[in-house]
This record gives sequence, C-alpha cells and structure tokens, in this order.
Amino acid sequence: CDYLGEATYGVLELAEQARPHLDAGDGNTALTILEAVTDEFVTGWTDLDDSDGDADALFDGLSALWAEAILTAALTPAERQAWAERLADWHTEAAEYGIDTAFEAAQVACVQGWDDPELQRMLRGEVVSSQSETASAESTLAVARLNVLERQGRLDEALHLADATRQVDRYVSLLVRLDRLAEARRYGLDQLTQAHDAL
Repeated sequence: CDYLGEATYGVLELAEQARPHLDAGDGNTALTILEAVTDEFVTGWTDLDDSDGDADALFDGLSALWAEAILTAALTPAERQAWAERLADWHTEAAEYGIDTAFEAAQVACVQGWDDPELQRMLRGEVVSSQSETASAESTLAVARLNVLERQGRLDEALHLADATRQVDRYVSLLVRLDRLAEARRYGLDQLTQAHDAL
C-alpha cells in the first residue's frame, strides 16, 4: 500500500496549476483545474495509507485554493450553489474517514461570496476583530479574500478585512503598501510579539 504522504506533493503540485490562472484573475479556469484534480484525488485517496496523518494538511491546501478560485470567478448565485453542493459531496466522502473539516472554507466562500452583509461591513471598516483566532476555516477564507482583494488593487478594503480578521502580518504589510509607514511601525511594535512575525 502506498503512503498518502508520498502522493501529497504530487496532488498539491497539480492543484497549484490553478495558481497562474488565479493570478491572472481567471477563476473559472482555476475551478476547472481544481475540479479535475480534486475529483480524481477524492475518488482514490482512501486506497492510500494515511498512518502519518497527512490527509488533513492536504485537504486544507486544496480547500484554500478552492476558496480563492470561487472568490476570483464571476459566479452567479446558482453557480455558487452548484459548487457548494459539489464540495459538500466531497466533504461527506472525506468526513467518512475522519477528515471533518474538508473543504469547509471553500463551502463558506460559495455561500457568502462577496455579498455577505457582515463581510461588506468588514470591507468598509465597520467591524473590527470579529473572528476567533482559532477558527481555521475562517482564517483560510480570510487569507483567500485578502489575496483576491490585493490582486484587484482594493487595498483599503483589504486593510479593513485584515484588521477585522486578525491577520496581523497582512495588516502591517498593507499599511506599508499604502505608505502609512509611521502607523505600520507603531502597530507592528505593539502587535508583532514573535520574532518571525516581526521579521
């Protein structure tokens, strides 16, 4: 029996072929690539030995790419619903083998899109620090949204979102990009308590 860990790099490498399309703003092509890779992987992953516990990280990596692709693509509500159902099917298959959080961030991206009222308040800077620091799916989704906003040049909205979702390093980086250097320095000295974060 082959080990899942040996396949992890290959699966993520294939999934990362969606990245250039995301960078170009072509979420629909990214979704097509991710669907092919995910469907093939979910169909056969249980034949692999996951005694090393690599499945969680692999599913997390796939979910992050899915969330960003969904948020990048110009999808109608009906299309988002269709993707949510597809992701729910894969989630159910993974959950049968103990991967309870598979594709959670991507499913939330489908449900909320960019129209979610609380998200809109965050983007306007009306909600501060609403997220639990331990909510993995929420953190993954926040990073995906920040990637899209920065790529689209929506830096003020990204700054508000980074603040509301406690993405401290991204918040400081955005302050620098917005040429708010004194504020970035003060905030960094106050919030970046770990050496690797400060670096």
